[in-house]
Amino acid sequence: MKIINLTAENVKKLKVVDITPTDNMVPITGPCGAGKTSVLDSIWWLLAGKTGIQAVPIRKGAEEARIRGVLGGSAAELVVERKFNASGTTSLTVRSATMLKSGQPAPAGTPDDKLLKLGTPQEVLDALLGGLSFDPLAFARMDRNSQYETLKGIAKIDVDLVALENQNAADFKARTDLNRDAKAKRAQADGITIAADTPEKPIDESDLIGQMEAAAAHNATLEQRKAGRVQAQADANAKKAEGVRLREASARERERTFERVADLKKQIAQAEKDGLALALRYDQEASVALNSAVAIEKKIDEAPALSDAVNVAELRAALDKAKLTNAEIAKRNRRKAMIEEAKVIEAKAEALTKAMAARDEEAQKALQSATMPVDGLSLLGGRVIFNGLPFDQESDSGQLRVSLAIAMAENPKLRVIRIRDGSLLDKKAMQIVSDMAREKDYQVWIERVDESGSVGIVMEDGEVVADKQLQAQEEVANG
Repeated sequence: MKIINLTAENVKKLKVVDITPTDNMVPITGPCGAGKTSVLDSIWWLLAGKTGIQAVPIRKGAEEARIRGVLGGSAAELVVERKFNASGTTSLTVRSATMLKSGQPAPAGTPDDKLLKLGTPQEVLDALLGGLSFDPLAFARMDRNSQYETLKGIAKIDVDLVALENQNAADFKARTDLNRDAKAKRAQADGITIAADTPEKPIDESDLIGQMEAAAAHNATLEQRKAGRVQAQADANAKKAEGVRLREASARERERTFERVADLKKQIAQAEKDGLALALRYDQEASVALNSAVAIEKKIDEAPALSDAVNVAELRAALDKAKLTNAEIAKRNRRKAMIEEAKVIEAKAEALTKAMAARDEEAQKALQSATMPVDGLSLLGGRVIFNGLPFDQESDSGQLRVSLAIAMAENPKLRVIRIRDGSLLDKKAMQIVSDMAREKDYQVWIERVDESGSVGIVMEDGEVVADKQLQAQEEVANG
């Protein structure tokens, strides 16, 4: 179904236009401000409902506006009329191109009030309307984000693919970092060499240190006891010497006493008394000294035998060996800990891999369940993909072809496409649009700035001043 005839009165800049397309290409030409855009807007306002209508649809100075379109194929099938009034309200009527009373196809020129009026007119149009608002030329010139969002809306994908991809990118980086950390941990672990005879459990160094301290204390006590005994023996020897000396002194004193007796007759009694007393005292002291020496020697004889000295050097060697062994055990434990840390990190990386795979699966399911308007189209990384490559890497002609194909796929019933800014298309691009329109049997209404007045539906000051569709066909045909 296409637009067989379009009339518009007092719509935006339009006064009265009456257009009957004669070809798949319907160029709307004229200078800037002539009303070309108003013609394309009239098509949209006629069919799409109230939401697309601008705030002031009526031409300045007019009280009401009207758009009428005849839709069909080789013959009229529907007559659509939308009216606007100064109060801001609009009405829509859709009639079947059949006679009101007989239900037979209406002859050409039959007044609208003789045609069968259909109920729920907007629903009738909505069943026909696809992506008439989709401008292929505008799509081809959108930035990648806008293209992405537009195609996502067309394909009705409600999953946030970009968010999934961004999360996967973040997880990929995190997984890379984790794998690098795990690899580093394992490399550190592999770099730790451990002696082959290292025992499983560490040696108790504190026990050896305790033994060394006890041995040192024991040996110190032993030395003290040895020194005590030597000193005691020296004391005993001194006492013996003192006793002998005193005995000798006693004998000498007796000799002197006897020798002085003759000379000291007068003092004999006192001298004898004093000498005997002194001798007695010496004897007593000698007995004490001798008895003390005997007691000391008895203690020495009765004292238990001294134990052998502990070999501290052996204990020190054992401690040094224990430290080396424990260092090996510590290295082994550190190596085990690094391996365990690596396993934990690897488990986290694996979890990220599974999460990324789940998101990929969700995105793939969304894309697989989506209905892309053109084979080869997809969405990835926040951009439109065509045949595995970014859409913006396509040539201008390639982008135009794909954009047209999208527009056509979006309008399977009402085979009408609107293109604004058609002046941006060169002859090659126009040829592409024309060829695809004819090949797929679509009607393309295209707005082009042209002041020659010799091509297409020529607009001037809101009116059609010439119908040069034949010349437009020839121009396209001749390249």
